[in-house]
Amino acid sequence: MTSTHVFDPRIRARRIEVRRAQGRRRLRRLATLGVLFGVALAGLGISRSFLLDVDEIRVAGAERSSAESIMAATGIAQGDQLTDLDLDAARRSVQALPWVESVSIHRDWWGSVSIEILERRPVAAVADSLSSWWLVDADAKLLATVAEPEARFVRLEGLEVAGSAGLDVGDARALPAVLAAVEFPDDLRTRTESFRVVGAGDIELTVRSQAPGEVVTVLMGEPIEIADKALALRTVLARVVPGCIETIDVRIPASPVVVRGAELVDDEGTVVGCGTPAATVPGG
Repeated sequence: MTSTHVFDPRIRARRIEVRRAQGRRRLRRLATLGVLFGVALAGLGISRSFLLDVDEIRVAGAERSSAESIMAATGIAQGDQLTDLDLDAARRSVQALPWVESVSIHRDWWGSVSIEILERRPVAAVADSLSSWWLVDADAKLLATVAEPEARFVRLEGLEVAGSAGLDVGDARALPAVLAAVEFPDDLRTRTESFRVVGAGDIELTVRSQAPGEVVTVLMGEPIEIADKALALRTVLARVVPGCIETIDVRIPASPVVVRGAELVDDEGTVVGCGTPAATVPGG
């Protein structure tokens, strides 16, 4: 005996429709994946093409540093892919250059890289063991050597220079001395022949007095109260009669002390020179 299964045509049509819907969904998924894959490939292709490479590198704010040295420090060159640039590493490398105080680097997706530099400003000159002069900034950073510092810079002697360009002087006494030099007034600076750091960091000057050819040692002491000590020194130089002055001590600015050498006179009573210190008199 044979059994025959009879399917309702409506059920058969429904099954066929379900299978067709499943097939269309699979096709849509494959099409979507294909489009996404194509977009990804296109994006990758564009990112690796000339459309997103470095066409121009601009440097602004550099005067002491050359644009070439700055661009070389970034490691960025024309033709590099903008998407590959490591701007943080480039900033660190440029920041390490001696004259660079701060730097900002920006990329423009139209094909340019902009580098903006703020340079360090020299404020004094420091002599090293070879009698070479180093320009330093207000942070006592060594910037560069010069044959002859400009007159506007205080010349600091007596420090031990152990660093190199871009680094600290390497002497703990340097920063207080540099800050004192920055505060030292211009009118006294032009009369100062040397600005020495002695002992643990005391400042000692050699200053020209009002007497022709007379050079006086000025004891400034610790590099503090520079404005008050400068005022005391200025007052002494203006009010004390010059001649045979050995030292001017302004370590206590309210009570400056002048030490004179003995006047050497000839048989006619004319002063012909100075001898050993003879007296200590209050300045003012």
